[in-house]
Amino acid sequence: MNDVLKALANRRSVRQFSDIPLEKETIHTILEAGMRGPSCVNSKDWYFIVVTDKEMLHKMADVNGRPAEPLRGAQAGILFCGDLQ
Repeated sequence: MNDVLKALANRRSVRQFSDIPLEKETIHTILEAGMRGPSCVNSKDWYFIVVTDKEMLHKMADVNGRPAEPLRGAQAGILFCGDLQ
């Protein structure tokens, strides 16, 4: 439990990114971590859309305003979608 609390206490937000492309394995690991999160009655009613196209990342930043500005420098963005039906 101490490791979890330490990780939470030391977490930080990153808003500036390198220009090194992400490997597919890295993206897969990030998605796996996201899928391990809890869901109501283990329904896992979510979908992930990985965006690596720079033009699309810029459009996403345009339509989502200031909080999405870091997408302009990111190598990938992940859209988390929920299925409410």
